Amino acid sequence: MKTQKHTHGFKVPEDYFGNFETALFSKLEEDTLPKSTGFEVPEGYFKNLEAKVLKSVLDSENEPKVISLWNKTTLGYIAAIAACVVFIVSIFINTNNTNLIQLQDSAVSTYIEDGNLDFSTLDVVALLDDVEITNIELQTSLFSEEKIEDYLLEDIDDTVDLIDFE
Repeated sequence: MKTQKHTHGFKVPEDYFGNFETALFSKLEEDTLPKSTGFEVPEGYFKNLEAKVLKSVLDSENEPKVISLWNKTTLGYIAAIAACVVFIVSIFINTNNTNLIQLQDSAVSTYIEDGNLDFSTLDVVALLDDVEITNIELQTSLFSEEKIEDYLLEDIDDTVDLIDFE
């Protein structure tokens, strides 16, 4: 196989490159090309062209290009930053400035009496230490034993609790 010369099958006709130039020019002479391009220039156009170009260049050099500060993208960025600032400020400003000193005692007692405070005595005792519990003084002078007994009998439904308590 190596002894066979590889031919690719493409051949150029004899004297192709020698006659190519003359054949091309003869073909161009046969085809009639249009003599005009189809575009016309007004009379005296090129006489005044140089003056017009120089005038427009000089005018553009004298007048700097004006760039507006308030284009759409700049306004968008400013609006986004302002919205973020307003949001952050609204989070950190506390409009409700009521503190414990301003609350009146009657408002607190009304709140507790209305049952809005759900603490039982066991919850309060669980929060206190043994020392604090012993330091609490019972004020028996505020109520007589009769009033306490009447209260217990009227308000406690299950008297078994009273018996267990004693």
